[in-house]
Amino acid sequence: MEWRAEGKHDMKRVLSVLDLVCLGIGMMLGAGVFVTTGFVASTMAGPAVILSYAVAGISALLSSLCYSEFAVRMPLVGGAYTYVNAVFGEYLAWVTVANLILEYILANAAAIRGFAPYFSMLVNQPADKFITPWQGYNLDWWAFGLSLAITILLTLGTKESSRFNIIVTLAHVVLVVFIIIAGLVKSKPSNTQPFFPFEIRGVFNGAALVFFSYIGFDSVACSAEEVRNPKRDLPLGILGALRTASL
Repeated sequence: MEWRAEGKHDMKRVLSVLDLVCLGIGMMLGAGVFVTTGFVASTMAGPAVILSYAVAGISALLSSLCYSEFAVRMPLVGGAYTYVNAVFGEYLAWVTVANLILEYILANAAAIRGFAPYFSMLVNQPADKFITPWQGYNLDWWAFGLSLAITILLTLGTKESSRFNIIVTLAHVVLVVFIIIAGLVKSKPSNTQPFFPFEIRGVFNGAALVFFSYIGFDSVACSAEEVRNPKRDLPLGILGALRTASL
């Protein structure tokens, strides 16, 4: 079954597989990895947090396979809304996309809200150094400024914002690799005992939370009308991003 866009103006098809992979990685390798890992390890799964990530990764893989199939059949903007609308109708599609929008709002807010406290600690200042109290509210001007800057960047064009994302993503990957190597050098086998301090239930409870770290692979499908060869590039981009993030 072939699908095509109904708009009067076609979008510029400028994105490659590399652009899509970096887009997915940039969405996944964020605050979820750095924040949820420690929290889950200390309160839910202990050293078995690695199994929590395995369970969450398998769930994300199955979801990504579904997205890849739909993206090939319906290479249109809209992602999950388009897919659910084609199968179940507009009402369920609206409910689905409403939940996804809420998910992205919360995820993006959590990520950008964490910048100021982390930057404060990086320069040896109190975590609330750049937070401004005002009539019972805490104003985060860093979050506001970064949101505005990213919005302006997106308006410059798809290819321009994609190039910026590739640079940031590559730097992010290098940072993650450095953290992994540094952690292995300082690791102690005794820290893995007991391996299941919260029993098996803790592993699955942790998996439900660390799945937050994989949010983003579905965003690749929303770029369908800006991809050079969507039938080939979209599956490669979705699965490639998830595989790289899982490693």
